[in-house]
Amino acid sequence: MKPLKPGRKIILLVWVLVMIGLFVGVVTNGLIGWTLHDLNQERLRLVAQERRLTRGAEQLRRLSRQAQSALGSLLQLDLGPITVPFPDRELEQLRQELEKTSGVPDIGKVNNELGQQIHSLRRIWQQAVAWRADYRPVYLDSHERKSLRQVRHLLQKLRADLEIFEGRQRLAEARKIRRWRQADPATADLISRELLGSGSQTWRRSLDAVNTELVDLSRMIEILAGEDRLDQLVDLKDNQLKPSLERLDRELRRLRSIGLTGTGELPADPVDRINEALFGRGYTIYREYQTILPGKGGLYQLVSRQLDLMQQREQIQREATRELQRLESLYPPLASLTQKRNQELARQAEHSLANGALNLFMLSLLTLGGFLGLGFLIVRMTKDQIAAMTSLRRQNELILTSAGEGVLGVNSEGRIVFINPSAERMLGWNNQRLTGRHYSEILPGKSGRQAADPIRNTLKKGDSYRGDETVFRRRDDSRVPVACAVTPMLDENRQIEGAVITFMDISDRKAAEQTLRRYYDRLAEQEKALAELNRDLERKVVERTLELEEKSRQLIAAKEELAHAEKLAAIGSLAAGVAHEINNPTAIIRGNVEILRARLSGDRETLDETGEILRQVERISLITGNLLAFARKQNLALSNFDLPSLLAEILDQVSHQVPTENIDLQLSPAPDLPPCRGDRERLRQVFTNIIVNGLQAMPGGGRLTITCEHDHRETRVRILDTGPGIPAEIRKQIFHPFFTTKTDGTGLGLSVSYGIVQAHGGRIVLQSEPGRGSCFTVSLPRPIRDS
Repeated sequence: MKPLKPGRKIILLVWVLVMIGLFVGVVTNGLIGWTLHDLNQERLRLVAQERRLTRGAEQLRRLSRQAQSALGSLLQLDLGPITVPFPDRELEQLRQELEKTSGVPDIGKVNNELGQQIHSLRRIWQQAVAWRADYRPVYLDSHERKSLRQVRHLLQKLRADLEIFEGRQRLAEARKIRRWRQADPATADLISRELLGSGSQTWRRSLDAVNTELVDLSRMIEILAGEDRLDQLVDLKDNQLKPSLERLDRELRRLRSIGLTGTGELPADPVDRINEALFGRGYTIYREYQTILPGKGGLYQLVSRQLDLMQQREQIQREATRELQRLESLYPPLASLTQKRNQELARQAEHSLANGALNLFMLSLLTLGGFLGLGFLIVRMTKDQIAAMTSLRRQNELILTSAGEGVLGVNSEGRIVFINPSAERMLGWNNQRLTGRHYSEILPGKSGRQAADPIRNTLKKGDSYRGDETVFRRRDDSRVPVACAVTPMLDENRQIEGAVITFMDISDRKAAEQTLRRYYDRLAEQEKALAELNRDLERKVVERTLELEEKSRQLIAAKEELAHAEKLAAIGSLAAGVAHEINNPTAIIRGNVEILRARLSGDRETLDETGEILRQVERISLITGNLLAFARKQNLALSNFDLPSLLAEILDQVSHQVPTENIDLQLSPAPDLPPCRGDRERLRQVFTNIIVNGLQAMPGGGRLTITCEHDHRETRVRILDTGPGIPAEIRKQIFHPFFTTKTDGTGLGLSVSYGIVQAHGGRIVLQSEPGRGSCFTVSLPRPIRDS
């Protein structure tokens, strides 16, 4: 066999080297594929667990919010529809799904806590359902005010019975007065003593006391219906309602015992029916303990039950909030379990890759000998390649020298072994003076600080580093921001021999970012200013709308005032004609009756009848006089006078017209009140009419308060009584002529007063509320020189 030529030997050796490389490549690919297959299987298992945990965490948050919405709709005070169902089944399904997630540490603890929270929420939901069932009848009764209307009806019926009783008593006294007029002197004396006896006065006092108790009882019942505290509710029952009901029952018994028309005029047991409507059937009064034990039903039980249910609702809401917060607190543990799954996936990948690298390293060791031997054989044959490699190295250095980015090379000790001109220019060095120095001289901090030294970590562990914003130090100790990348240099044994640092100056980019940030800040300020301007415009629009609404209301009031004035003018013209037509026949009747009275004999009954005719004729004259006063144009005798003095005179004289017993009269003028200008006598008539009406509205007693105040435009007199008030439908007609609620009134007093005040350029305003009294405000303009 002929020996092979050197060229053929080289070719054969190359082919052997190629075959060994192919074999090693196939084995390497097989090892890598097996490692990646195992890694992928583990990754799929961990990803499935992570997805299940993520889905469970999101579903837990959604179901927690759904449970909160369901409880909120169930506990609505207006018993609105339940729009959101309680997720009982969904929570249980979530717990079962998490229970199936095996291989995850701490999942059992989270699942147990979830089961406890589901049980607590189910219990709270059942409590809320029971509360809604208990609250429904209480809400319906309170909403429709059945119990309150029943108590009001009983009080109104009792008032009606008392009015009938009073009417019959007065009718009986009127009959006795008629008998007294017709009786002889002896019998008349007995009848007069009977009329003036204590019995006649006693039933009046008892009736006034009953009416007073009814007013107080009505007020306390309204307070009871609107009470919002249990302790005050009990106090109202035992310390106010019970004594008032006892006094009412005592005065009713006294009325039945002293009634002049018989005891059957009043109901037998009105207080018992009121007590039953208030405290329910089967109520018990413990007089020794001064308390009332409520029975079944009644307004008191309704209000008490409603307050108790409100407390239950607040407790259920607190418990629900607490349990929902605990349920929400399970979301972070589930999220942390997901994070742990991701970390476990990373660890498994590192472990699999480390095993693969170890296998490849062992395979490399086995083939290293063959490669070294074959390499030794072809060393001589590759000498001619050294020159080409030297040329290539020179070309690489030229490329690095010409590069626009800065490039530094450091050895394993951290000494700079290479620097290109771009790096020298950026760092302020020249002529390769940085070569041989430690790389820490280009870092702003100390070389021992890990966070400020990305190069050290690369030299120590071989990790690559890339920073978008790193700071280097120039030779003049100034700072320059750079985008930096540090790559380790490894030998054939993967030992770290140094590192390559590439960086680029990003000062211009930083300046552009700052400029852009300032632009965004200015834009935000402009948006804020624009929003403030929008708010100012909206506020001005609202203010203008309110002004327009106020002007509209004033215009409507002026139109109503004009219509009322036109109506009064028409009625005044009619009243003047009627008064003139009535005066002539009235004068004829009066004259004929006086002539007839002079011609008749001294029969007492005849004289009484003619006297009654004369009194009625005088009443007709009074009415026609009021009609003429209403129709006559107000010619005012203006003068300055002291307003408080006029009001004090009226209060001194009013007791001759209306009884003022049990009435507290108060006059409170302002200390700096100036003189009032107007017709003193006409204004006396106005204030007298209003004060007399206020006193007549308080037959059982009360308080009449008169205050005087002023400003730069007008003087105001307020007359406030504590009577029963005026209903809304009557307040609209109270200044109309001939409208009155009195049996003996003409209905012209307030109409004439309205005309007098209008003639002064003023106005009368009525404010009243049933059960809380009435307030008349007379406003008179001040003279221009006083303002």
